[in-house]
Amino acid sequence: MSDNPFTLTVLYKQPGEKPEVMEIMNSVGDMDELVHGKIESQGIDDGVCVIFNGLAVKMNMPLCATIYNQEFYGPILFVEFDENGSLRSLDQSNIDYYTGLLEG
Repeated sequence: MSDNPFTLTVLYKQPGEKPEVMEIMNSVGDMDELVHGKIESQGIDDGVCVIFNGLAVKMNMPLCATIYNQEFYGPILFVEFDENGSLRSLDQSNIDYYTGLLEG
């Protein structure tokens, strides 16, 4: 997990690929680039969200993952957020959990 306040440790998944742990800059521009478009987020568990391209379906991006019956298309990122909605690095237990869920 990153100790740098300007970076985030995330779990990144592209369609058809295995998930990978990455260090990224905590910026909208960097996240836009990773998901190939403008980001949106969906809370999936307490304090964890998926960041995805909000236009992925309209852009005909392939299915990447189904998490708790929610389909996500195109590349996705898993991050944590605090009570104020600020993003923070995914901790190791969540990395392990979501990696297992995606590879399941």
